[in-house]
Amino acid sequence: MLKKSTNIYASIETVDVETARQYLERNNGNRSVNKNRVDNYARDMQAGHWTPGSSIGFFENGELADGQHRLLAVAQSGVPASFVVIRNLPFESKLNHNTGMVQTACASIKMTTGSNMVHGVRVNQASSFVRTIVEIEVGVKAALLTPSELIEKFDLISDALLFIAPYVNSKRKGISAAAIWSAIISASYVTDKQKMSAFCEVFTGKRNAVNACESMVMRFAQLMITTSQTGYLARVEVWLKTQRCIKAFMKGQSLTKFYANEGTVYSLREKLGFPNEK
Repeated sequence: MLKKSTNIYASIETVDVETARQYLERNNGNRSVNKNRVDNYARDMQAGHWTPGSSIGFFENGELADGQHRLLAVAQSGVPASFVVIRNLPFESKLNHNTGMVQTACASIKMTTGSNMVHGVRVNQASSFVRTIVEIEVGVKAALLTPSELIEKFDLISDALLFIAPYVNSKRKGISAAAIWSAIISASYVTDKQKMSAFCEVFTGKRNAVNACESMVMRFAQLMITTSQTGYLARVEVWLKTQRCIKAFMKGQSLTKFYANEGTVYSLREKLGFPNEK
């Protein structure tokens, strides 16, 4: 029979590296460690984005009940963090720990900002665009951004998000793929804005093509509608083809085929705060 009550109490504690390591010595029988989650927490702590309020729990026998990833992040980052520390939890309370739905980064951002929109674009779309840019330009693992990091990146490209907002929020099947719009976002910083607007209007079907170059954009949009490619390599291919199409449009060229062998044409690596490759 489960216990109905226990002498539970809580306090606010600032946990430093040594204390975190001591608490982790009491970590027995917990779930497997998710290294990506520890890395994410540690980056937020090092960047000063970690905020008080999350909790760490201990059972009546002193063993760690909840909080191993947060404590590992403190130990890894070397930065003390404040937690609500709950003690004397009945061991049966483990039945209720971490059994609910995991809160996504987008849900956290919506709760924090009180809005479903960021710089004119829906949060889930903006998140997908930024993650795709980072995934392709920096590396797959770098796309595991925390909510704080995502908000920071949103602000760094706020003008580009505002630029694409009228187009990306329009309804048309098949052309809202993150790889396409992240490529357009990147190109918007180094190309003629008026021409980029024309590209987006034709691409999204807001107006018909008036010349061969614009007809090329319509063909490309149709190709993107009918494609069913998925996965990382497919996203890279779409990203590169989109940038190649934009480059041709800017030069007044009309491509008959869309290749992905030219490499990245428009990069946002430095704009988003990542150092250029040496």
